[in-house]
This record gives sequence, C-alpha cells and structure tokens, in this order.
Amino acid sequence: MIRFVAGPDGSVVPDLAGRLPGRGIWVSADRAAIEKAVKKGLFARSAKQPVTVPEGLVDLLEAMLARRVVDLIS
Repeated sequence: MIRFVAGPDGSVVPDLAGRLPGRGIWVSADRAAIEKAVKKGLFARSAKQPVTVPEGLVDLLEAMLARRVVDLIS
C-alpha cells in the first residue's frame, strides 16, 4: 500500500515515508490500481476535497520508489 496526501495547494503528493501531515489516502502498490484511482477521481473522493493530480503521477511514483529502494540498499 502506498500513502498519498493532499498538499497545501490541493495537489496529490505521494508519501513514501509515511510522515507527511494530513489525511492519508491509501492505494494498492499496483500500477493498474493507481491509474484507476487517477482516472476515476478517487483521490478527491477519499480526501473529501477537490484535489489536482499531477501529470505523470504514476511515472513519478515509479521513479520515487526506485530511488527509495536504491537509498535503502546503499
């Protein structure tokens, strides 16, 4: 599961460390599940407020996860 939060500007932010303040929006760590959440507007529904999803969120998240794995290994 990956945690997302709504940032102060109303954008969806991945919270890989689980430390960002705010209401957590948990989505399965599956590319298809995240794409479905973006497509159907499930982030705004879970956050109970209007939010914007950055372009390429799935690709950004994939790069962040890869970087986190490398950081944990080294």
